[in-house]
Amino acid sequence: MSVRVYSGLGEVTRAHFMGTDGFVVGPDTPLIRLFRTWEERRRGPLLYERQVLLTDALLAELVGYMHIVDVQSDAPDRFFFQSYGFRARVAEAANFTGRRLDEIPCPGYRSFVQDSYAMVKTSGTAVLSRIATTHLDYTGTYHRLVYPLTDDGRHVTHLGVAVCHPD
Repeated sequence: MSVRVYSGLGEVTRAHFMGTDGFVVGPDTPLIRLFRTWEERRRGPLLYERQVLLTDALLAELVGYMHIVDVQSDAPDRFFFQSYGFRARVAEAANFTGRRLDEIPCPGYRSFVQDSYAMVKTSGTAVLSRIATTHLDYTGTYHRLVYPLTDDGRHVTHLGVAVCHPD
């Protein structure tokens, strides 16, 4: 577990990286169910990108709060959102589908996203985080699960990202 703080002009993001050990046995949430599904369906260390991870019930809870990120580039600022959840917004009316991470408008938040996605790509393991952030028109706390995916069976080529706002 580690805590990192990222900041820029008028923005602060505090990320508590919890790994996966501490939350798998915790209270039942959509992110825990998604993590368990990822664990059950993968063959070896990685899960193929095209494999379905969502049950109907889980889909109903997470639809709009999930992204697929292409991480085939060696440079995290060149990673891009293959799809971006329509309910997850870093800025009002933002849609990052097809856009690179270096296009996230807030420097501190952008650094946090690039670092955390690169960490999952490099480690090949899922990471749960609790994020408290203030940037642009958003202030709040949310939980996020980032898990590695592959399209070739050997390398992390994509990330699945799901966010959940605690009650």
